[in-house]
Amino acid sequence: MPFLEALGILVLAGLAWLWYDSLKAREAAVRAALMKVAGVQDARADAKAKSAWVKYDPAKVKPEQLVEAINKNTSFKARLP
Repeated sequence: MPFLEALGILVLAGLAWLWYDSLKAREAAVRAALMKVAGVQDARADAKAKSAWVKYDPAKVKPEQLVEAINKNTSFKARLP
C-alpha cells in the first residue's frame, strides 16, 4: 500500500452498505461525497466489493478526510484498510 499512497491512490475497504434503492445509487452517493473533497481527482465506488478507489493529491487531502467525507455525507460507514 505505501506505493499506492505515494501516487495518491487509496482503496477504502469495509464500506458498510445499508439498504438503498440500487447499487448504482449507492456508488453514486459515495463518489459524490468523495468528489466534494478538495484534492480528490477521481473516485469510484463498488457496492458489490464494498470498496472505493480514490485518486487524490496527498499534499491537499489525507486518507482520514476521505473516510470522514463518506461517513458524514452518506448513510454509509467507511474505514481505512
